[in-house]
Amino acid sequence: MATNQTVRLAIEESIRFLESTSQWVTAHGEHTRQKWDGAWWHMSVLYEMGEVSQIPESVIARAKHLLETQVWQTWG
Repeated sequence: MATNQTVRLAIEESIRFLESTSQWVTAHGEHTRQKWDGAWWHMSVLYEMGEVSQIPESVIARAKHLLETQVWQTWG
């Protein structure tokens, strides 16, 4: 039972992070990809946990806008 509570609290914390982060601002878009604590990482983990429906529409809209307007550096 404690594990479920811990997971639920972690999901709630991740949602709060996604709603409040300034990483969605185009000028800070490169920060969304920070491993372990970037916005995309939080969204990916929620997706993999089957909790994608918990991601607020406003967050998805901001992520989509960033994808449509931001050019990310590529390495290769």
